[in-house]
Amino acid sequence: MKRILNWLGIVSFALLMGFTAVSCNKDDNGPEKEYSLTGKWQTIKYYYEEYLNGELLEEGEDVLPEDEKLIYEFQEGGKGKIYIPELQGGSLPMTWERDGKYLEISIMGEGMGSLEIVKLNDTDLELMFTEEYSEGGYSYKYSETAVMKKIQ
Repeated sequence: MKRILNWLGIVSFALLMGFTAVSCNKDDNGPEKEYSLTGKWQTIKYYYEEYLNGELLEEGEDVLPEDEKLIYEFQEGGKGKIYIPELQGGSLPMTWERDGKYLEISIMGEGMGSLEIVKLNDTDLELMFTEEYSEGGYSYKYSETAVMKKIQ
């Protein structure tokens, strides 16, 4: 539950700007194809990494059980909803905006940070949140990637 709430905060997710993301062909010889964010995306799992002074401290994967999977609904015009299992079928209003490969999301008017679009195609979406800071002579970095599948 804590990871879900953290992800909500992170995710408010930078989805404010646009509906399409650009994906390049692996060989970069053909035209770029734009994929739409519009629709419903269900979180499947999260990958995370923690670093201290550039050294990997911990990495892992959290596969979500059905009763903890968030659903993000991206609608035209930068609006949407986030469906949270604890709300028993209820949702919260969301706005989003895209700037290049980054998304900004606000839930109920509260900005949640910038997310990098790591992967976007017709069926898959991966969004990564990264936090870096220094304190007491140490540098810290934490990144978390949400893996989502399009369900509608």
